[in-house]
Amino acid sequence: MYFTHSRTPAIEELQDNAWTRAWEDSVSRRSVVFDLTASNPTTLGLPSIALNDEILREAAQLPYRPDSLGQMRAREAVSAYYNDAIAAKRICLFASTSEAFAAIFKLLCAPGDELMTFFPGYPLLDCICRLEALNLRKLPLEDSAGRWEIDFYSLKRAITPKTRAIIVVSPNNPTGQCISFSEFENLIRFCAEQKLALVVDEVYADYMLEAGLGLLGRGAAALAQEGLVFSLSGLSKVCGLPQHKLAWCAVGGSPALCDEAMERISYIADTNLSASTWVQELTPYFLSKRSVFRDACMRRIRANYEYLRSRCDGLRWRPDPIDGAWFAPIRIFGSDDDVSLSIYLAKKGIRVFAGSFFSYHAYRPSLVLSLLCRQDTFVRGVEALRAELA
Repeated sequence: MYFTHSRTPAIEELQDNAWTRAWEDSVSRRSVVFDLTASNPTTLGLPSIALNDEILREAAQLPYRPDSLGQMRAREAVSAYYNDAIAAKRICLFASTSEAFAAIFKLLCAPGDELMTFFPGYPLLDCICRLEALNLRKLPLEDSAGRWEIDFYSLKRAITPKTRAIIVVSPNNPTGQCISFSEFENLIRFCAEQKLALVVDEVYADYMLEAGLGLLGRGAAALAQEGLVFSLSGLSKVCGLPQHKLAWCAVGGSPALCDEAMERISYIADTNLSASTWVQELTPYFLSKRSVFRDACMRRIRANYEYLRSRCDGLRWRPDPIDGAWFAPIRIFGSDDDVSLSIYLAKKGIRVFAGSFFSYHAYRPSLVLSLLCRQDTFVRGVEALRAELA
């Protein structure tokens, strides 16, 4: 009876699945394996922003002066990251974007309320909503000639009196596609009419393959003049520093709504004060040096994606077009079960995500690869994958 009312999943759901077991077995038995899901930037040979002992010592010895929204110096650095388009007073710091999501959900919702998002997409929101006792409803994105688009007619019909916010991820994980400015303008208008908040996860916004294509970049909150819009990001992706826990949400829209939102979110953040003093102190330095990681990351993403495209046979599989981010989905032809296929590949020493993990349509079986893999691993892994798909 202890866990009858727990918001965690059934214990069976917390055990390793068949895909994980197959991969672990391959790792134990095979001398050569290819993990094409690897996306931890600290373990993949990418340059990291250097810190010397003196910088760390000074930051670690600072006196503790808590601020519920985060240290002003760090928030001003985040504002500068947005080219000062979002004022520091409209920014709140957290330890992670997951924590920022949870705070926004507490701000907007009561237990049992609903949030709306789209699929395909990363299942992190499912976990956060479950832990917050909220219902996450998902609408399929429309596959229009290789681009994923929001179906506003279906969105309008799906809204209920319990809906409190719409969540979009741009660039999306794993589709790699961004929403367009026209879609964003329609979302702003729609949310304002329906009295809904708009939450934009833009952690991959610095990793666009092409610029100036009419796609939404970073700082969505700065573009909103009405309603209530939240932009989320953090050091994990912007600087390739997931081990230095700091993220933020920026608020935009109607000034009166923004003022009230900041007052209320300050109350929520004050209960945790989760961002460490030393990380906040170093945030201006990290953000000023972000190109050290980003430039190398972009070179690898472009090289791996171009190689993937060059090796496509067009008959059994082909990569989907992407706008950015760190992942590439490939569409599989001749199979209607990407889960079984991913397990089979894991047994062969090739680790890829099944598209079903990201709620791809059943009629569109896919596999998802990380473009952040070391290039030699990626090349050899793609060749092994091609051989198995053949």
